[in-house]
This record gives sequence, C-alpha cells and structure tokens, in this order.
Amino acid sequence: MGKRRDTALHTFPCSFFLLVFVFPPGSPIWARSLLIGAMTCASSCVWRRFVFIAVLAYSLYWEPNAALAADERPRRLTYNAGKFVLDNKQLQVKSGSVHYWRVHETKYDAVFEAAKAMGLNTIDTYVPWFMHQPTSNATFDFDGPLLNLGKFLDTAATHGLHVMLRVGPYVCAEVDLGGLPSWLLSDDTMRLRSTHGAFLQAVRTFWDELVPKYVVPRLSTRGGPIIAVQVENEYGNHAGALREDGTPNPDGQAYLETLRRMLVDDYAVDVLLFTSDGASVEQQIAGGFQDASKGVIRTVNFGPHVTQATAEDCLAVLDAVQSADVPKMVAELWVGWFDHWGERHHVVPHTALLSPMRHLMSKGVSFNLYMFMGGTNFGLTSGANYFRSYYPTTTSYDYDAPLDESARRRTAKFDAIAALIRDDGEPPPPPSTAESSGGIPVRAYGSVVVDGRLSLLDCPSVWPRGTNGKAPLTQEAIGQRYGWTLYRVVVPESKKGILEVADMRDRMQMWVLGSNVTGSFDTSPLHTHMLQNGGVTAEQEVELSHRVRAPDDRTIGRTVHRKDGVDRSTGRATSRLQLSLHVPHGGGKLELFVENRGRVNMGRGMHESKGISQYIKLHRRTIRNVTTIPFEIDGGFVSSLKDSSCWTVEGEESSNHKPTPELPEGGQGVPAFYRGSMHIPEGDVIGDTYLNMSHWRRGVVFVNGFALGRYSEEGPLSTLFVPAALLHEGSNEILVFEQHAHVDNMRELGYYDIKTRARPRRVTFVASHVPVSDNEANQRDEL
Repeated sequence: MGKRRDTALHTFPCSFFLLVFVFPPGSPIWARSLLIGAMTCASSCVWRRFVFIAVLAYSLYWEPNAALAADERPRRLTYNAGKFVLDNKQLQVKSGSVHYWRVHETKYDAVFEAAKAMGLNTIDTYVPWFMHQPTSNATFDFDGPLLNLGKFLDTAATHGLHVMLRVGPYVCAEVDLGGLPSWLLSDDTMRLRSTHGAFLQAVRTFWDELVPKYVVPRLSTRGGPIIAVQVENEYGNHAGALREDGTPNPDGQAYLETLRRMLVDDYAVDVLLFTSDGASVEQQIAGGFQDASKGVIRTVNFGPHVTQATAEDCLAVLDAVQSADVPKMVAELWVGWFDHWGERHHVVPHTALLSPMRHLMSKGVSFNLYMFMGGTNFGLTSGANYFRSYYPTTTSYDYDAPLDESARRRTAKFDAIAALIRDDGEPPPPPSTAESSGGIPVRAYGSVVVDGRLSLLDCPSVWPRGTNGKAPLTQEAIGQRYGWTLYRVVVPESKKGILEVADMRDRMQMWVLGSNVTGSFDTSPLHTHMLQNGGVTAEQEVELSHRVRAPDDRTIGRTVHRKDGVDRSTGRATSRLQLSLHVPHGGGKLELFVENRGRVNMGRGMHESKGISQYIKLHRRTIRNVTTIPFEIDGGFVSSLKDSSCWTVEGEESSNHKPTPELPEGGQGVPAFYRGSMHIPEGDVIGDTYLNMSHWRRGVVFVNGFALGRYSEEGPLSTLFVPAALLHEGSNEILVFEQHAHVDNMRELGYYDIKTRARPRRVTFVASHVPVSDNEANQRDEL
C-alpha cells in the first residue's frame, strides 16, 4: 500500500508538469488529449481521474486570449443604468461625422487631429454603397484617395478615436439616390429598402465584400476602433415604413430584422447595434426594432435651432419607445445645413448650438455632431431633394461645420464647442503648424487660359455607342450612372405643332438642326411648385416666355407649359413638357441633351428615372425612332478625349470657316470641352487652392483627370475646392466641360450659336471660396 501511495503522489505532479509546460494551451488538441487520456486510464484512483478530466476540459476550452493583458482584451460598448460602459468605465460618446469619401485621404491626419483637439472621442461615418460598387457586376472599389475605408478606420485608431460605422445599405447623406446604386432601378419591379428579393440579394452581395473584409477585423471586440454599427438609416422617414393607420409596416420590420440577422448571424458583428431616426414617436416606432430583445438601441436626430426645452422634448421621445436603462444618444445633432443650387449659403451661428449642447453635457447624453467636417461632393456624386419641387445639392458640402471644407480652418463654432466638451476644460491646442492643420498651405495660383476647345456635337468620333429604339431610354435602362444623355430624332418632313416630352429629368437643352434653322431650349429657369391634394400631387401649369429663335428672328418654338408632380401611389416623379415647334422645310434633326443633376436621396421621389422615361411626341404622334447616347463625363471619358483630332484652339479659324452672324439673345449655346494647363515651378510649395469659375455658366471641371465636381452660375459659390494632393510640380491639366459654349464654326454644322454674353475663356485659382455675389452677406442665409 505504501508503494502504491508513493507512485500516485509522484504521478500527479509529473502529469501536471507535462500538461502545463510541455503541452501548454494552444498546443495541438490531439497531443493534449492523448496525454490526458493515457494518464486517466493509468490511474485507478477516482479522484485522480476526476482531476485529469477537469484539466482536459480546461485545456481544450481555455482561449489564448485569456492570457492577454487587460488592455488587450476584447472591448465591447455596453450600457447600464442609462450610461454607456467601455472598459468597465462610463463613456459619454462625443462624436463627429466625417465622410471619408468627401475628404482626400491626405487630409485624414489633419481631420482627426482637429477632432481630438476639439474634445471628440469618436468619429462617425457612412459607407456609400453606390461609390464602392458602381456597377452590378460585383466589381468593388475600396482603394484610391476617396474610397480607402480601411485606411480611414486605421488612421482614426492611431489617433485614439472610436468609430461609429453606418454600413447602410441606405445612408441619405445628400448623395445620389441616398447612397444606393442607381443600377438597382434598372429592375422595374425593384422595391428599395424592403424585403424585395432582388434588393436583399444585392445588399448581401455588397455586404459580403464590405463586412468580412473591412468591418469585422476592425470591430472593438477584435481590437479595432469600431464600437457601434448602425442598422439602416432613418428608416422612419421612408415612405413605406408606416401603414395608413400609423402603425409600422410589417414588411419594414421584417426588412430591418433581415439586416440585423445578416450582420449578427452571417457576419458575426458582435458590437452594439443602433438605429437613428427623427424626433417623433411615429418615426422612432417605424424606424426602430419593436422587440427589445433584439438588442438594437434607438437614437434620435434633431437640430439645428433647438433650445434646452425642445432638446429635452426630443430626448423624451426616446423614453416613450425604449427602456430607461438604455442610454440616450443624439446620433445626429445638426450643427449646420447643406446647400442647393440657387440658394443662399446656409449658416447656423455657434450661439444657436450652445443651449442644447450645454443640456446634453449636463445630462451626460452622448451625441454625434453632424457634421464635424462636411467636405466635398467630388465628381457627380451629389444628390437632390424633392420638397414639392426638385432641388439638387451643390458640390461643396461645407455644411457650415466646425472644421471647414478644406480641413484647414477651425471656425468660431469649433472653439465654442471645444469650450463645452473638452474634458480638461482648456482651450484646444493649435494646429500642427501655424499656417494650416496638417502642414498644407493655401495658394492662389492666378489665372490660367483654357483655349483648347472640343465641341461635343462636332465630334461624333468620341461619342459612346448609342442605342436605337422605338422610345427614349432612361439612364438606368442603359446602365448610365450619371451625367448627360443625348436623344437624337430624325424628323423627315416639315412639321408644325406641339413637341411633347414626357417625364424628362432634370434639365434639357434642345437643338432643331436643319439646313437653315436651329435653336436651343433650356428648362432650367423653371421652378414649379406643386400643390399636394389627395393621392396624386396636383399639377400646376406654368407659362414660360422663353422663345427659341432662328437667325432671322423668327420664333420657331415656344414653351406652352410644363406639368410636374409625384404619383403618391408609386413614389415616382412625373412631368410633361410641351413646346410649340416648327420644323423647317425639308425636315431636320431634333437633339435633346438631358442632364441628370443628381437623384433624389430621400422620400418617394427616390424611384425617379433620369433622362426621358416615357415618350417624345410631335403633333400628337409618338416618335418611334430615337437614338439614346450616354455621356457620363467622368475621368474615363475625358481621358479618351486626350488625343482626339477634334481639338482646336480658341480664336483660330479653319480655312473654310465662315463668320457667324450676330444672333438675338436668349439662346443657350452648345456643350464643349476646354483645356489648358497650370504650371507649378519645381521646388515650389504645393498647397490647397480654389478654382474660381465665375466667368463660366454651368458644367464640370477636371484637374489632372480628377473630377472636382459641378459648377453653376446659380451659386451660392463660384468656386470649387482643389486639394493640394491633386496637383504636382510642372504642368497640371485643367479640363472644363461647359454646357453653354460659344462655337465659331456653327454654320458649317448647321448650327447657329446664340450668344448670351461674352465670357473670357480662363479659370482662376484663388485662396478661398468666393460667393456668386460680391456681397457675401447677401449670400448667407441664417437658418
């Protein structure tokens, strides 16, 4: 007995030594299992077998992460007693919105430095589906200076900032179709933001690329900066969210639950989930989860002019729809507002924000400033609103934010908010250099002549392939994302009557081309306001005085009226343009050049199609032979123009040129490209700048092949922001697409140019934004 007892005493410590030091946790399971199994079988003592089995269980299920230091353990934002908790400490989320696709990646450090200086601990951003998946063929783009989501998130982490990530699929954000890709609308049965099978499959295809690769590895539970993920966005505002009786639409709730299950079950997103809706019980009920067990919290949006009392009322809405144990959060505290073309620049004085912000700070309410930095709608990405009429959004998305569009200037709003929210109560530290945040100066490079010219109508060799059909095709039907569409119609004989264009979106130039007569027509002066009565919006007829004239001053066309509205049953915008028109003897060609100025980003108007979606009639007869030609006017297209033989030099005449006679005012010109170059000497400091387009009418500008965005004489700004990263030493190419260009050889083409005013063909680089009006005070609208 003594000998057996001694053997048992030696067996256990030896076995434990082998388990812990020879085969520690993390060793192959088969090796540890074999060792423990052998020891268990060799032991006849019941208690030893029990110990060995316990050690086996400990060995197999002990995660290596259990040995990590406390600051390396998985971090999850939770809540208790109405407060957020992170790392066992209460956290008041102080966040600011920055959209990585509106900021050049070279600005990320400067933006995050400023965010920390103001007292923010979190950055909020949307993921714009339409930019990352521009076509339906599952080709994705997460690279480049605007779309590198991974770099944005990683840079935020290096600055010690948390991230609240809004993965969509819908984001609004005043971008084209609210961030949904326009190719979804090529399916006539498509129901956006619903359980429609084709829509959900498209979402899954995108999320299969987005979430596992760019989101999950950066969740706080994996050591990354993302502490919360949003499910959809402002779904309570969606037209299909509520039934007529004011109760949530079951399909809407099923849609939200499908998205939640995809994130949690399919992609293993294990951080806090939230929704974000307006400050009404109806919106909160429609846009949030009715089942609290789903673990998705509600947040509220409001601003910009809110008193302490109204802020409390807005927060009280959350009490009516969720438990008091859930922390209150303002997911969007609007600190400014966005601009539409033709409006004054919106300004929200910082004094209007102090009262609600003091209230939030005193109550420990978490918040996100929308926007901390607004940025730029580069290219043709901006959207539009439909508030009883169509209002396209400008290229600048400055938003009157605390940090300006260039990420250089910290405004008075910045300092006022910093004084309220900084934990140390000290004024914010200065930027990293005296001249600018991030060390990038601002430069005014002066004027540049752009005398190279390519008339688009004069150069069919550069046109994209057109589609012939019995009816005009929409941009969505031909796979066109944005830009302009040319519709060509041959009228074989003289016609006099009413030209009718049904459902044209958004702006049209027209030419009637024949041997002697031409003209142009522009719908842009029209701003029709609808009267909403009952199921279908009532249509208001508007008489226009704009006339289309021939060279001998004969009127060849006049607008009769245009009807606009929204079919409330389908959510589709409708319009019908009628023009009295005389096609000259021998017939002619009718060309309609239609501009997409941005798809509606919220409400029922989101289902509208761009271009001409119904028919073209002349003298009550539908035209059955229409050629549809897409002009996206993007970087790829302008690159194809580089070596075209159609380029001429402004002012130089060809050998067979015939002078164009002076014509009556009132026409709109023809679309053309202009190019020039701006030289930066070697060794010169390259800085941010602004391109002043005050001597131009309407179009798009490219710098070194990069699409800056639209410009328009409507204002409120005459300038486009140019990040320093787009420029380089030596020659920098400037390319302008002007819709209303003067063309010298119009007679040779069968065109006549109708000049509105003389405009020098040059652009000017200046050191700041310039309003359309010389008196900036008249261009600023305090909300």
